[in-house]
Amino acid sequence: MRHKCLAVFLVFLLYFTITGVIVFAELKMITKADFLKKTVAQSDIFQNLPKMAHTLAATNKSTDLKSKVLLEYYAQSLPANYLQTEFDKNIKPFVDYLTGQAPKPNVTINLQPLKQSLKLNPDKLEAIVSAEVEKLPVCTAEEEQELQNQNTQNTENPSSEEKPLGVSCRPGEISAKSMTAEIMKEVQLDSLIDSFPDNYNLATNLKNPDQTFRSAKLAFKIINWGFWFNLILTLILMGFLVLLGRSWWPSILRWIGWSLVLPSGLILLMNLSWNFLQTTVQNQLASGFDPQIYQSFSPLFETINQNTLAASLLISGIIFGLGLILIILSYALPHPPEPKPAPKSPPPPQPAKV
Repeated sequence: MRHKCLAVFLVFLLYFTITGVIVFAELKMITKADFLKKTVAQSDIFQNLPKMAHTLAATNKSTDLKSKVLLEYYAQSLPANYLQTEFDKNIKPFVDYLTGQAPKPNVTINLQPLKQSLKLNPDKLEAIVSAEVEKLPVCTAEEEQELQNQNTQNTENPSSEEKPLGVSCRPGEISAKSMTAEIMKEVQLDSLIDSFPDNYNLATNLKNPDQTFRSAKLAFKIINWGFWFNLILTLILMGFLVLLGRSWWPSILRWIGWSLVLPSGLILLMNLSWNFLQTTVQNQLASGFDPQIYQSFSPLFETINQNTLAASLLISGIIFGLGLILIILSYALPHPPEPKPAPKSPPPPQPAKV
């Protein structure tokens, strides 16, 4: 009886340690470079980048005209296959750095295809500028006075930094076509593109990468330490279960089997429940976001959710199946009968009273 109580207590502890093993194993799996490559490729995020950029620019009222125009122009000019290639090339060195397998983030982005693509699409930039200018309201008297003061300041001090695309309205005497042409003159697209380097190296351009990515590196360390801590503790507790079951070996399989089935079964049940309820929950969460933003980013969210759920089902399913097999074997394999406790010895005879 004493051994059974101790075995139940060990199974109780194993419930938490094996749950930790499953959770941290899932985190290790979904933060691997191959998993991230697969998720990004399946989500078509780079193909949807122009739509996402347009949605962000249209819904963010605080963004000035310059930011909106350049955001959309860059997004529409970036080839999807180029972005996917650069991501696939650099994600593994970057993850290796975050996990401590590399001393520096050996991430190098080839910007030459981007510069060539930007130079080939000046008409696209003009179309974007024209569309944004058409949306501008006509300036009030106060706004026109402010624009005149800014133009006077730029004329008197040519070295000052001008912000031609930072306007928020269109003067009434200037047509949208004229304003678009004036803005295109001041953009100086070729000079802007030539200011980009041909290659961007993350380790070289960041003064202190360890400080910049300190939180991310710490998160990866916690995931790794948490997995190994729970795994080692689980093996130690299972070793105690083996020692307790030496007198009758089927109890070893049975107790270890239950210690595997209980936590993995609960996680499996939660995952399957989420699989049925996720649409309802996502619709409830989506009600708090802008519909255009949610629609643009929903393919990415759905892909991440599906791949994460698949990883969780795989790991918990393997552990659940292993535990179930051990429980079945403890009953199915021929084994000696369970030893019964020794009968209590009769009490010694009491001396006869005189």
